[in-house]
Amino acid sequence: MISLDFELLWGVRDHSDRQAYGQNVLGARDAVPRMLELFAARGISATWATVGFLFCETKDELMAALPVERPAYTNPRLSNYTYLDEVGKDERSDPYYFASSLVDAENRTVTQAMI
Repeated sequence: MISLDFELLWGVRDHSDRQAYGQNVLGARDAVPRMLELFAARGISATWATVGFLFCETKDELMAALPVERPAYTNPRLSNYTYLDEVGKDERSDPYYFASSLVDAENRTVTQAMI
């Protein structure tokens, strides 16, 4: 069993940004499908701890899903809610913050491996 964190830019935004870390984030778009293929081919079980924002397909969907009451942070840099203004409109225009296609691929692979 392998356990993975899947965060894209949400996971590092408190200390980095697109310019400094963006290539690493975009690398996940190639790495995740390759890992899924390998896991399926070898019968490897994996769990994915995925940032909830990545499930959204558009910024409108993301904004509609935000809770009314949000956690308070002493250091606002630690809150992903601080960075919502820089999020693009969807996965195609902003592959740093959206990943519904990769989340779907994870779900399909898990389903196929469990059958």
